[in-house]
Amino acid sequence: MKTLVVYCGSSDDVPPVYLEAARAMGAALVQRGLTLVFGGGRTGLMGAVADAAEALALVPGIAEVYSVAGEWDLVAVIRVARKEELADLVTTQLAKIDGIESTETLI
Repeated sequence: MKTLVVYCGSSDDVPPVYLEAARAMGAALVQRGLTLVFGGGRTGLMGAVADAAEALALVPGIAEVYSVAGEWDLVAVIRVARKEELADLVTTQLAKIDGIESTETLI
């Protein structure tokens, strides 16, 4: 399977837990290299899924993302030329993505 079609509500009037789950699902699709096809809405749950998928896919320097089990939920392989770029990516760029609550850097 390379493409996943998602049908879900387009209302913004839903409990925050549902929006968080939709964002997490969008992130998981990108991590697995799947293409997301959705109803075209940019609001509600459909918008949250699309936003998370696009945000992760567009971060410069992130070469690969894996969903893992255990202590971490995600492992991102980052390829940058300098450690300063790594610091900026982790502390600034990833912090802006909804759904990322904390990070740990292993070199």
